Amino acid sequence: MKLEYKYEQIKKSAILDARKKADIILSDMKKELEKENNDRIEQVKSSIQKSVVNASRIATLDRYKLIADETYKAKIEVLDEQRMYTDYIFDEVRNNLNSFMKTNEYKDMIKEWIKRDIEYKKDSDILTIYINKADKDYLDEFKSQATYENVEVVLSDTDFIGGIKSVITNKQILIDHSFESKLGYLKDHFVFEGIKNEQ
Repeated sequence: MKLEYKYEQIKKSAILDARKKADIILSDMKKELEKENNDRIEQVKSSIQKSVVNASRIATLDRYKLIADETYKAKIEVLDEQRMYTDYIFDEVRNNLNSFMKTNEYKDMIKEWIKRDIEYKKDSDILTIYINKADKDYLDEFKSQATYENVEVVLSDTDFIGGIKSVITNKQILIDHSFESKLGYLKDHFVFEGIKNEQ
């Protein structure tokens, strides 16, 4: 019986030792699995946070893009409206100029410009004064203002809305009194401030 008792004791001791070692191994494995699980959870959390940040950034960029697109569209609409009103205003100015060109004040103004251009040139300069095509009925009257040596008044082939263009040909100097260039300059530099409501 002693043998059986010793055998049982050795068996119990081996089983206890095996259980302790198994418990240690299981405990270590459990700790390792928990660590891996926690690491994986942290990775997933980090990935989710990055995704949220990226989604937020994309949403913000989309919002900014939408605002920029809407602002651009609004500016285009305003510019189109300004262009429309500017064109309307300058069409009215052009109509008024056409009416003005039929007056004596217009003819007097042209005669004054012819006189100034003649005074501007030097004696040896050759001056050609171009009268607007639409002013052909006034050509003889304007020629009578320019009976000086090296001065010629001719009818232009083109319509420059009114006024005159003088050229000192030997120096290639253009003196532009045309309404076309003056209107073009004004239109290019026209700032439309809109319509203010008066109460």
